[in-house]
Amino acid sequence: MVDHVDKSFIATLYSTKSGRSGQIGISAQRTEFDFAESGWLQIVGHGQRVRPINFRFQFVEDQGDRIHYDITCASKVDGYLGKTLGRSSGGYLGLYGKNEITFFWKVQPLAEWYGGSERHFILRDYEGHEVKDYYSHRDGDRFLNAYEGKPLSFAVRVKALL
Repeated sequence: MVDHVDKSFIATLYSTKSGRSGQIGISAQRTEFDFAESGWLQIVGHGQRVRPINFRFQFVEDQGDRIHYDITCASKVDGYLGKTLGRSSGGYLGLYGKNEITFFWKVQPLAEWYGGSERHFILRDYEGHEVKDYYSHRDGDRFLNAYEGKPLSFAVRVKALL
């Protein structure tokens, strides 16, 4: 059993998949009332109005080959500080109020997880769906989605241990 000295942390999240790599951010508001179109996770540089953010990974439990986390926004961007990472009914990943989300995220490490400042993994929702990059033909943006798209791999760069 691993000693979880650095189990919770704040980090910058990146997609490491070739052709779809970059920092993960959120779609920004166009107006102060634009909450339906904002708060969705995207790869910075692959969307028209994406703002980079940091994430808080709060350790829940270790399940052998997967580690469960509650993931929240750790950046003061458009009122999303402390909002929880969730999944819409269509599979899109976005930031929600704490009372709206009741599940955790599964991190599947691809290498040694604890001890380093950069950690590589596959991200899955609580049902085990692998997070993907989905191209929206409607507006030309690419969103993170649990149901549709091309599978992604991720890395975090740890900024602070909690």
